[in-house]
Amino acid sequence: MSSKEFVLNRYDSRTYCKLWNMADKTQKVILVGEIELEGYQEKFDLMITRFWSQITEIDNNIQCFCREAFEKGTYDIDNYIVSLQWVSVGENKVTMGYWGDHVNIELRAVCVYKNMQWEISDIYYQ
Repeated sequence: MSSKEFVLNRYDSRTYCKLWNMADKTQKVILVGEIELEGYQEKFDLMITRFWSQITEIDNNIQCFCREAFEKGTYDIDNYIVSLQWVSVGENKVTMGYWGDHVNIELRAVCVYKNMQWEISDIYYQ
């Protein structure tokens, strides 16, 4: 087995909330740290602020999904390690796009916003 691991707590919520507050929200694609966000409208501001405040927990759950997929799968760990690249915003939902760190793979996570909280509704490899 490889020495590579699934890393938790990669995206610090406080840091990403600060980055979001400083971001130029007039652009079609908003850069938040190294993550691209598209589809933003001013009416989504509270919803997206809540998203960044939960990014650590959301990403940790996605990493756990990837680890479980690896443990059940037959491929090398490189085929399951991914990092968040972009977020697409819609009405009460976001789609998160992850790319493989070591191989050309893609993963999507769909999160829905209910009762001021984000919940993952679907995770799947492309």
